[in-house]
Order: sequence, then structure tokens, then C-alpha cells
Amino acid sequence: MRAKGKRKSNGQESTFAHVARCSDCGKGMMYRKDRLKKEGGAYVCGGYVKHTSAYCSSHIIANNKLKDTVISDLRELITNNVKMERLYRIAGGELELNQSSYSKELQGVNKQLTKLEGEFRSLLTLFQQKAVGIEQFKSANENIQVEQSRLTARKTELERLIESKKDTERYLLEFQHQVNKIARLDIENEQVLKHIIQRLISKIEVYADGSIKIIYNITRPASVGA
Repeated sequence: MRAKGKRKSNGQESTFAHVARCSDCGKGMMYRKDRLKKEGGAYVCGGYVKHTSAYCSSHIIANNKLKDTVISDLRELITNNVKMERLYRIAGGELELNQSSYSKELQGVNKQLTKLEGEFRSLLTLFQQKAVGIEQFKSANENIQVEQSRLTARKTELERLIESKKDTERYLLEFQHQVNKIARLDIENEQVLKHIIQRLISKIEVYADGSIKIIYNITRPASVGA
């Protein structure tokens, strides 16, 4: 990242590409260079640019203001342990809450599958004893199989979600590792900043009044206002 940062930037318009988005219409923010200045320019709502005010308002924000706000928030993230802990607590809390819910549901699904298996055995016994006819047996058995198929598919999905906890925990550690690396980098450098944004930030929502919300790329993204 340091090596890439030494190269000349290929344009300020690419710094927040695919990351900065209008908070109202969801369109990407488009960079517009200020022809009267060598640096500067601003980001404007893509929906407004393409479809005028009939579609959305400009949500204009100066490039320098957006960059300075993001850099300030990144620096606070690096130095503010309370903020980092809040990020992890939100992410980890959602993770634990979902894991508990998934485990509870899985227990219920397994009980239902066991019950269906018992119903099939009882049905088979009744058929063998000629207590039910072939058509009644087929109809009841078909209903049991449909429900078994649905529950088995859900069981597989729940087991996958529970197993994903390990991957999420590894990702949390990787996120922390990336944040620690930022402390040793030159955030002011345009190219370094771009790489950091692409790595750590999922989305930057730009509001009509020029304020922003940074959504960090951490599990089910946790928001941190800026």
C-alpha cells in the first residue's frame, strides 16, 4: 500500500467510487471536478445528475469535506478503544443473538423430523395391518415426505449458519488486524486512503444536508455515525 501510494493518483473521482451513495435514492455519488481549481470538486447524487430534481435532490458534498470527515473517523477508530469495542460489541452481539436463535430453531426442527419419522412408522404399521387402504397410505405418506423435505432443507441451512460463526469470528480478528495496520500508514495519501476505504468500509451514506454515515465492513455491517 505504501508503494502504491507513491504513484500519482489516477483521479480524485475514483477515491469514493462504489462506496459513497445517496442516503435517499441509493444511487452512487458522482464526482464533479471544479474547473476553476486544481483540487477540490464535489460529489453529487447520481440520481439527481441523471434525472434532475424530479428524481432526487443533489446531496452535494465537497470532496475535501468528505475526505476529511472519513479520515477523521478512521483516525478516531484507530485511537479510540471505546469506539472499537462498540463496533465489536454490536457485531458480536448480533452474532450471538442470531446463533442462539438458530440453535433453538434447529432443536425444534430435529424434534419435528423425529415426530414425522414416528408418524410414518405408525402409518406403515396401520397399512401392514390393513387398517388403512393403499390410497389413504399414499396420500398420508406424500404429506409426510413433503414436510420432511422442507424441514431437512431448513436443517441444512441452520447448520450452515451456525457453522459460519467460526468464519465470522475469524473475520472480526482480520478486521482488527487491518485497523491496526492503518495506524502505520499515511491516510492522507490519496491512493492509500482509497485502499483503506475499499478494505474497511462497506458504504458511506451521504445525506441531503451534507452529513454522512460510515458503515464499516464488519460482519452484518455495524454503523458508526460521522
